[in-house]
Amino acid sequence: DHRDRSEAVRRRGVRTEFRVTMRAERGGAERRRQDSGIHFHRESLQDTASAISKEWILANGIGGFASSTILNINTRRYHSLLTAALPAPLGRIATISTAEEAIVVDGARYEISTHRYPEKWHPRGFENLDSFSLSPFPEWTFRLPPGVLRRTISLVHGENTAILSF
Repeated sequence: DHRDRSEAVRRRGVRTEFRVTMRAERGGAERRRQDSGIHFHRESLQDTASAISKEWILANGIGGFASSTILNINTRRYHSLLTAALPAPLGRIATISTAEEAIVVDGARYEISTHRYPEKWHPRGFENLDSFSLSPFPEWTFRLPPGVLRRTISLVHGENTAILSF
């Protein structure tokens, strides 16, 4: 049971960490990517049947990882923002499954998150998704009425630490 595993993690002093950072880009000019990474644009992301089958994964060098689909919809047991590899007998634990993300500007709410349920998708943040890149870290670009929002996840090598940047 997850409560027993959580207590065992606490007793062993295993540390997992999740950091959120926000930064503003000056001038509003859109960045141009000069790399050869993997890119998906709005047209392919709106084909949800195809996009949900495409996945990314990051490793932290000690057996932990972050992974999901390019739409950021968790469809597998170990899809998470941080799955930590802990000492035996604990094994891998999805310590941070997901985050509910939205941006509120002048009272208007814009969804970033998407979750898939048996009969519906809610919230529908993928509708605001303009692009996904994996170069070197997963980056989602959302085009919203107030402007462009970029979301990136990275892991700290050698630690159970995930950094989610906006």
